[in-house]
Amino acid sequence: MADDTVEVPNFICAHRTNCRGNRNSEGAVVFSKVNCGPIALHVNFTGTAHFVMVDWKVSEVQLIMVYKSPKYGISRFLEKLRDILTAIQGPCVVFGDFNINLQIEDGKKLIGMFAEFDMVPKLNIQQATTNGGTHIDCCFSNSQNVTSWVYESYYSYHKPICIVWPRN
Repeated sequence: MADDTVEVPNFICAHRTNCRGNRNSEGAVVFSKVNCGPIALHVNFTGTAHFVMVDWKVSEVQLIMVYKSPKYGISRFLEKLRDILTAIQGPCVVFGDFNINLQIEDGKKLIGMFAEFDMVPKLNIQQATTNGGTHIDCCFSNSQNVTSWVYESYYSYHKPICIVWPRN
């Protein structure tokens, strides 16, 4: 909501987009300790389904945060994501709630699309990222130096993702 204030000590709010109405999954916020380059917002709606992608650069690493609603079509989502990834050069990390279970056939399509860009899963896809036992929260990268893991949260059905890469 526009009047919510969130402050994280020692971080700046580099980007914030609020949802259009009632609280839902359309909003995005980026906090950073370092200066970010320009931040691009990609949003697409089809009826009640949508995706949101936020991409920005920290140092030489391109970061892309993703949310795909469960009803947004996988083929259309892969097409939009492929368009964004085609423009990326250099180290890249793509992460977020894809709502595509990597442990089933649809997940293989997503993994295959990322492989076209020399990007691999940085989380163990056999490990669940939700309390429901699915792996729908993902992290992909083309950098060997990126590590990631999930941890248990008392506040969410999803397990938060931690991502680390060395600063140059």
